[in-house]
Amino acid sequence: MDLSENNTNLSILVGRNVTSLRTQASLTIEGLTFALSISISYTLMIERGKANISSKLATKIANLFGIEVAQIYSAKKINLKAPQSISPIEKFYDENKQNAKFFIHRRNEYSVASFVRNILLLDPVMNSEHTVGEIKEYCAKKYKRELDSQELSREIRRLFLKNILQRRDKFGNGSVYFYFSN
Repeated sequence: MDLSENNTNLSILVGRNVTSLRTQASLTIEGLTFALSISISYTLMIERGKANISSKLATKIANLFGIEVAQIYSAKKINLKAPQSISPIEKFYDENKQNAKFFIHRRNEYSVASFVRNILLLDPVMNSEHTVGEIKEYCAKKYKRELDSQELSREIRRLFLKNILQRRDKFGNGSVYFYFSN
């Protein structure tokens, strides 16, 4: 086995361990990325076993999860006992409780689909006709939610296809629609 194969195997092992630690602590990719001050693409590469990590980053990871650095490189499964009671994780939860996208168990609060189905559909604004752009602006003002236009449009279209929302073609050419409740 040559050196590059050893590095690849080690990267895969580190990736599995980091993924396991992250999920045990109920952190999303975004949460781990923020906690470690690295990019999402780098975090994804690490978890997929496609990137080597520096000793500095290994130390950051170990400190975050309250483990020894050597455990990150170990083939032995790492089991965190009560992850939310590990001091750095507990501190991260406290400091970032407003960021639902950082926590697996709060993912639905952050999803556009969940927001549209559980909040927006119940809002009286949906009783009158609005374009996706108008709905997006309304959500930003009333709910302080900056929704992605494409995700919002996809979810509203899904609700139309399920006959939960109605739509009317604004220009008669299929480019812009008004959406409203049944």
